[in-house]
Amino acid sequence: MLTCNGQTVEAGPDDSLLKALLAADIYVPHICHHPALPECHDDGCGLCLVQVDDQPEPVRACQIKAANVGRVVTDSAPIQEARQRHLAKIFE
Repeated sequence: MLTCNGQTVEAGPDDSLLKALLAADIYVPHICHHPALPECHDDGCGLCLVQVDDQPEPVRACQIKAANVGRVVTDSAPIQEARQRHLAKIFE
């Protein structure tokens, strides 16, 4: 179990953080794991960045297991800025 933006989120032992957050109706933007698009196997889109526990840098929610996380923030100014940078790279 983890906490996201103050909300308790349950997750399966093998669930990615992205899957757990989406199942809890917590919006996290994502393209590389969108069900209507082919899965991205490289660096991903970088839009699912979240702040995890006390890590200094945001992490991709699609690349971390929910079981390894205690506290998550999905919406902050630094997270939004980082997502905007990744979105701009998609359109380069």
